[in-house]
Amino acid sequence: MEKEIKIVNFNERKEKTRVIEDSANRVISSKPTIINVNNDLSSQLFKNSSSIYLNPTEQMIFGNLKLNDATVATILGSGDFVFDLAYQGAKNIVSFDINLNQLRVANLKLKAMQHMEYDNYYSFFSDINSSNYLSEKTYKELKRISEKDPALYSFFDIIFRKKEEEVKRIRRHPMYQYVVEASKAMGHDYTLVDIEANMTLQSIDPSYRKSALFDSILGLAGSKSKGTYLESNENYDKARKNLKNTDIRFINTDVSNFKGKLDATGYTTNPNFEGFDLIYLSNVPEYISGEKFSCIVDHELMPLLKENGAIMYCCQATNLSSITVSREQLEEMKKNIQLTRIPNTNPISQYQMVNSIESYLLLSEKYDITTHEQSTYALINGLEGNDTYIYVKRK
Repeated sequence: MEKEIKIVNFNERKEKTRVIEDSANRVISSKPTIINVNNDLSSQLFKNSSSIYLNPTEQMIFGNLKLNDATVATILGSGDFVFDLAYQGAKNIVSFDINLNQLRVANLKLKAMQHMEYDNYYSFFSDINSSNYLSEKTYKELKRISEKDPALYSFFDIIFRKKEEEVKRIRRHPMYQYVVEASKAMGHDYTLVDIEANMTLQSIDPSYRKSALFDSILGLAGSKSKGTYLESNENYDKARKNLKNTDIRFINTDVSNFKGKLDATGYTTNPNFEGFDLIYLSNVPEYISGEKFSCIVDHELMPLLKENGAIMYCCQATNLSSITVSREQLEEMKKNIQLTRIPNTNPISQYQMVNSIESYLLLSEKYDITTHEQSTYALINGLEGNDTYIYVKRK
């Protein structure tokens, strides 16, 4: 029997084919979300069938923590957080995500880990410059050799079929070869060329219709971020071995409802549950107002931690400990963020920055806060920068 991540917060049932197809088609045809920066971004950007994160967008630094035999909770995302935590020795992992499609991605990866060797797995899921990246041939082989799973494979059959159609359409464009030469001059090849073409052709040809599939899945893969479990063949094998003895569960919820949903499963009333050693939130707090996130920490997350447990998340804001901003100044900054009135700026990034600062200031008043900065590198745009990891513990 192959290992899989089980949903634990509603009655087990097989999804109807129509529901699966509808979900896949929503990913394929998703349109850019019109953002109201006066409301929390989390409720607008992260939906039950929104874009898929195929790879993590931040470096995973769980190796800095002592997690052997730990009980942890984590955002599911691409599944890599779970796999890296298992590599680090965590024995009980509760994952959660508002987007049910992320469970499909994680379970496809989990199947692949049980059948693929390191080079094949890494090049298929993560090496955007490889000819094997999301190769339909490799996908079909995985489907052939793994246990039958109609619900999972029905979803990805649609995704891969549409991917091949979109690749052909992009490559037929008369300006495609121009983009190829420019991309290869930067040392890029294969799928990365097609992703760049999808982004570039619209600026060259206003009539060109960008591929929603590339935007919603492939375009989110352009990061060199990866966990320790993917740094070498030895690490990958260790993660595969550890996963066999790791209890992994999934709850379809956002962070603001995590405790209530977890309580409803009976997980927290189990005599063996003593609390979480770690709750990892990725960069989700960037999309929540600092005031709301502070309340979530107080009422949803801190009660679930062991006495020495920690909440950990990351953000793009740096040098947080040296920032001195009043609440009035933060409110004024929020009011000044406009989607259409500030040229050459990204209002979502601005909003994320304000949320990060506000969260840090509010949490610092109540908890023991430490930070760690880690360099990052985005593969597509070649930009280097830092992410800040924040650890929140009881004083």
